[in-house]
Amino acid sequence: MSESLSDQTDALLGNAYLDVANLLFKSLGPRCSSLMSWNDATAGTDLDGKSVIARHMDWETNPILYNNNMIIVNFPAEAGEEKWLLVGYAGMMSALSGVNQDFGAFQHQMDDNSSSGLHNKQYLPIWYALRQALEAEDYNGDGNRNVLDVRSALEDCSNGFADGYIISALANSNPVDSLVALVAELAPTNPTICSSCNMPQK
Repeated sequence: MSESLSDQTDALLGNAYLDVANLLFKSLGPRCSSLMSWNDATAGTDLDGKSVIARHMDWETNPILYNNNMIIVNFPAEAGEEKWLLVGYAGMMSALSGVNQDFGAFQHQMDDNSSSGLHNKQYLPIWYALRQALEAEDYNGDGNRNVLDVRSALEDCSNGFADGYIISALANSNPVDSLVALVAELAPTNPTICSSCNMPQK
């Protein structure tokens, strides 16, 4: 029984790797990035105005990581939860890069954050916060599934996060740009959401 409990703890801790590493070491080296396009930016192409995001995983050249890339599809059995998938590594159950049928949410490191996470703050790991937004049938309860669900999930983390992160979120095309794209800058100290902008139409 203790071995099984240890395995569960290891899995949960592994899915909070960034947060733990940032609290202990601060510098994690390479960063990630995303490029989002929608509406006018894709009009006149094969996408015909639909949304598209290109995700660059600028991670360490560690064979344990790059030999274990996976796409994992989740089919939750719980009421109020929807299927979603993550692009990540073997053993992941949280959302470093995740999408559902209506939107995607992607985590990046924020280089220009100088504040440090504090111990005993009970931070929710960033990848778990993104999973909550992706997996919920309607996280913010407004009757729609779009980037505002991601924003609400981040705002609900009242303690902030263990380090500075940038979240890129992109939803299916919508005439209202603020429901399609979101970029949020997060920090471990107040203000915990440094900026959250629904990007202007490109």
